[in-house]
Amino acid sequence: VVFSPLSPGHLHRVVRLQAMEVGRRLRDKDIGLTITDAACARALAESYNPEYGARPMRRYLERNIITPLSRRIIAGELPDHSVVTADGPTPRRPARYGEAFVFTIEGSVVNGDEPAAKMRRTANPNRA
Repeated sequence: VVFSPLSPGHLHRVVRLQAMEVGRRLRDKDIGLTITDAACARALAESYNPEYGARPMRRYLERNIITPLSRRIIAGELPDHSVVTADGPTPRRPARYGEAFVFTIEGSVVNGDEPAAKMRRTANPNRA
C-alpha cells in the first residue's frame, strides 16, 4: 500500500494533536501546556521524515518537551497549578543549553484556593 505524503497543514495538525497528548500527561499535576506556532514549526522541521511520516514526532516531543519539563518538576521550577508555554528560541530568547525550546512558566493559584499575585517566571536563565 502506497500512501500520499501529508500536506504541511496536516502535519501541523499532527504536531498539535501530539502536543495535546503531551499536555494530558501533565494534567495530574494541574499543569497546563501551551505550544506556540513557532514551537510547532520547529518540532515539525526537526522531527518529520518523509520516509517515516509523522511517527518520529512523538519521540521528538518526548525528548524535547516531556523530559525538560519533568526535570523542572523535580527541581521545583515547575510547580503544580501552573501553565507552561513552549516556544521556539530566538536570538533574544535562547533556549537553555541542550534544549530545543524556551519554556515560560506562569502560576496563578497558591494553596489551591485563592488567586495570588500573578507569578511569572521564565525557565530560561539567559533571558534578560
